[in-house]
Amino acid sequence: QRKGTCLHPAASEASCSNKIIRAHTIQRAGGLSAIAEEGHVISAKKGFENIFKNDGDIAPAPIGIGNASTFMGFCSYHDNALFEPIESSSFTLNHEAAFLLAFRALAYEYLTKKNSIKTSEIQRDIDKGKDFQAQVDIQNFLHTYLAGIERGMKDLEGWKAQYDKMFLNKDFEAMSHYAVGFDGKMPFVCSGGFHPEIDFEGNTLQIISRGDLEFEHVCVNVSVIGE
Repeated sequence: QRKGTCLHPAASEASCSNKIIRAHTIQRAGGLSAIAEEGHVISAKKGFENIFKNDGDIAPAPIGIGNASTFMGFCSYHDNALFEPIESSSFTLNHEAAFLLAFRALAYEYLTKKNSIKTSEIQRDIDKGKDFQAQVDIQNFLHTYLAGIERGMKDLEGWKAQYDKMFLNKDFEAMSHYAVGFDGKMPFVCSGGFHPEIDFEGNTLQIISRGDLEFEHVCVNVSVIGE
C-alpha cells in the first residue's frame, strides 16, 4: 500500500518514473490552500484513521496541506503530465478539466478498494483468541464486507477501462458533466465517487445490493477556481 502504483492510462515500466508519489485528490494550489489556515486543513479522513485511538469517535483533525487528501496512485512523471491542466488556481472548467477531475476521483476510489481487498486478508486473523461467537460475528461481517468490496472493485475496473479509453482517444466530451458555481469560497473541498441510489426528490435510481447488472456512478468534486 505504501509503495502504490501508477494508474495513468498509458502507465508502463518504460514510461513511468521510478517514484510513486502522494498524489493529491484536490489540487494543492487554489483548492486546499484556499481553505487552509496556517498551512493546515481539518481532515475527516484523519478522523477515521484515528478511530481506534479515539475509542470509536470520528474526530476530524488538522493536517498539513502537503499531506492532505493524498493517495499513492501515480508516479511523479504521470501525475504532473496528466493533471497539469487543473493544477493552477484559475484553470478553465471545460470538458477536459471535468474529465481530469473525475478521473482523479475515480483513481482514488479504485486504489482505495484495491488496498481494502489486500488488508481484508489480514483482518481475517483479528479474531484469534476470542470466544467462538465473537469469531463468528467477526468472520460474518468480514465476509459480507469483502463481498461488497469485490463487487465495487469489479465496477471500478470497468469504469477505469472506459476512462482510460476516453483519455487515450482524447474523447473528453463522451463523459457528461454538470457544474455549479457559488459566490465566494465554500469552507470545504472534496473529491470522490459513489453509486447514486436516490435522486434529490427521493426517487430510486438503482438498487446496488441486488443482482449483477452494471451500475451507474457519479464523481463529485468541490474545489476553488480563481475566487
